Amino acid sequence: PPLQSEPFLFDCVAPLLGRHRGAIVHSMFARDVVATREPALPSYVIPHFAIPDGQTPVPREALGLDPSELVIAHFGYLTLPKRPVVVLEAFARLLNDGARARLIFAGAAETHTLGIVRTAIDRLGIADRVEITGYLPEKRMQALISATDIVVSLRWPHVGESSGTVVRALAAGRALVTQRIGSWAELPDDAIAEVQVGTDDHEIASMHRTFRLLQDPGRRSRLGAAARDFVRSSLDPDLYARRVVEAARDVLAHHNSSPRMLREQACQRMGHLGERTAGTPLNSSVLNAIRPAVGSERLLAVHVPMTIVDALTRDWGYEVTSAGDLEEIRVLPAGRFSVALCCDTALPSAWLAALNGTLSATGLLIVDTTASASGPIRL
Repeated sequence: PPLQSEPFLFDCVAPLLGRHRGAIVHSMFARDVVATREPALPSYVIPHFAIPDGQTPVPREALGLDPSELVIAHFGYLTLPKRPVVVLEAFARLLNDGARARLIFAGAAETHTLGIVRTAIDRLGIADRVEITGYLPEKRMQALISATDIVVSLRWPHVGESSGTVVRALAAGRALVTQRIGSWAELPDDAIAEVQVGTDDHEIASMHRTFRLLQDPGRRSRLGAAARDFVRSSLDPDLYARRVVEAARDVLAHHNSSPRMLREQACQRMGHLGERTAGTPLNSSVLNAIRPAVGSERLLAVHVPMTIVDALTRDWGYEVTSAGDLEEIRVLPAGRFSVALCCDTALPSAWLAALNGTLSATGLLIVDTTASASGPIRL
């Protein structure tokens, strides 16, 4: 089967972010994702806007739905990270309880996912209670959202995205079933029905309990009222537009260069410093391997010229500790440094072990082997 996780492992976001002077994101979770890819980039959290649902509800009969059934629906492009099999398993248990209910997957589906979903439907014997609509025009989808009792939106893996169909459901005052993952975790407690995160069996059981509770129209009504209040107070389109303009003005006023341009300029400065320093100059690819510091990160410099140390402090923002011999390294606290940079082309193995001991769990050891055709080694 296709590699479903590939976009999550190799998202290609960092090169894109590095070319820009600022980023607008819809959640604090997404802001943190940006910070891990491009720490120097200013980011602005502006929640995804929602247009209030002002259209007259379409009668269920006009949509081919039974008014007496509990309608549960998932909206948008269907992929495995949206957990459709978990939803199907929980829905099947609800049917076994005797509920009169219908499940709708409203939207196009990724081909591989569609095959897995159809297989699960057949295995559970619920084909007469589940509908897969395929792509829906916007007007038809909005009408279906307004006619739905419960909207389901799950996501794993989660890489910082927000959901347009979720804010549509909130604006329509629907009971929203979701998990506290990523940007979904920033939705207000009183506007969602939470499914606990865990193993598939645990999530299925949790969703089944949630479906049973939401058979109560009063519970659904209270969730819907809180959802509409949230949309009015926080997701207003005019407020969104004003915040975008404010972010753009801040970028123009205070951020004249992209992180990539700043790094290139700093590398040029440090490269020139290295060329003027006695001994072998620092390889430019080594400088590119070191990202700017986040917060008060520390860098251990071994046999690095002081002009470069000064530049790493000034331009990259690190707290730099210099060491010149093995004993100096051995007495340093374990796990203290985010980066260890060594400009020694003949590094003994004992030094490598000592340097590794000073690094944090996610630390980076860079050995500049300029004299070697292989270039810098990242360990």
